[in-house]
Amino acid sequence: MRVRKLDANGDYSFGHQQNDFYINVPAAPAQAAMTRLLLFYGEWYMDVSDGTKWYQNILGPRTQSTRDLEVKSRVSQTKNVTGIVKYSSSLPAPRAFSVSMTVNTSYGSVPAQITGGGGQLPVITVG
Repeated sequence: MRVRKLDANGDYSFGHQQNDFYINVPAAPAQAAMTRLLLFYGEWYMDVSDGTKWYQNILGPRTQSTRDLEVKSRVSQTKNVTGIVKYSSSLPAPRAFSVSMTVNTSYGSVPAQITGGGGQLPVITVG
């Protein structure tokens, strides 16, 4: 599996040839899973049935179990993700959601997290 790395701002990395990619390492499917989480349900015009149901199942007056079920389901359905080990989520501030987990992939395990909201852009950290 080959995935272009994201920089500190969440943008694609360019200018370093092969060093701009995760190739057949645990971080590749983990980053793919985290970016899949950031796609809102109905956002992609090519397939409006794809995406994470943020408004329906995560944000607002939802329970911890519905939030976690949506996140875990979305991550588990990512190509080359074989499971989720340690998992935690929290609502650190109004309109903010944070998720931290260890993702098992076909290449090994790697920690991954998304933090943000509350007026800040989400940040993906893998590894």
